[in-house]
Amino acid sequence: MRIMNLKNAFFIVTLVITGFIGTAKLLGLEAQDQKQYFNNLDRGFKDEDMELIQSAKETINKMGSENIKDLINALQDKSRHKMTRVLIAKKIGELKSTDTIKPLSTVLEDQTEPKEVRYATARALGKMEEKEALNLLLKVFGNKDEKERNLKYVIVIIFRDNKITIAVDALIDALKDNDWLLRYKAAQVLGEMKIKRAAEDLREVLKKDKEQLVREIAAESLKAITGISYTVE
Repeated sequence: MRIMNLKNAFFIVTLVITGFIGTAKLLGLEAQDQKQYFNNLDRGFKDEDMELIQSAKETINKMGSENIKDLINALQDKSRHKMTRVLIAKKIGELKSTDTIKPLSTVLEDQTEPKEVRYATARALGKMEEKEALNLLLKVFGNKDEKERNLKYVIVIIFRDNKITIAVDALIDALKDNDWLLRYKAAQVLGEMKIKRAAEDLREVLKKDKEQLVREIAAESLKAITGISYTVE
């Protein structure tokens, strides 16, 4: 009887070990398959193979929170095609995982990164409702040494689309920026968000800004905020 019990115990242990090995192999294959999808995107963009891009994109779009680590690793891999990384950043933003805030910010603040990748990481952070993520966007927006001016324009739109009210002070400050297009976009968004406390600053823009287009958008924003029509000189 004891011999039979030992045989049964040995059989059970063998099954458990086999199960662990099988699971490990499956997980290894799954990780390998995910990497292959990223590789397919790289190859698709390089060869302009729309069918390959679409197939890989559809699979990546189905990834969930269990794939966060793989997505982050792929995003941080500078050897990958920039558009592959753009799509990965977009997916990360949709998952809204707080675990991705730090790696996203690392890419966003790296001025050696392709601008398209930085735009995508900014949008991904904008989708999150975490204060940490929004503060990172504000940090980049307020960085006087930022060389990629278009990134600030992208962030202004993120503030508007996500109704990020903690950005109001930064937008008001931007009305005095040396970049006339940034002043234009800041004035536009303040009007679209109907920020009442920006009215006085917009009146100053209307009176003093050197650019006609900036004065015109300030007048439009003032009308949206106050309901009063203003004359542009």
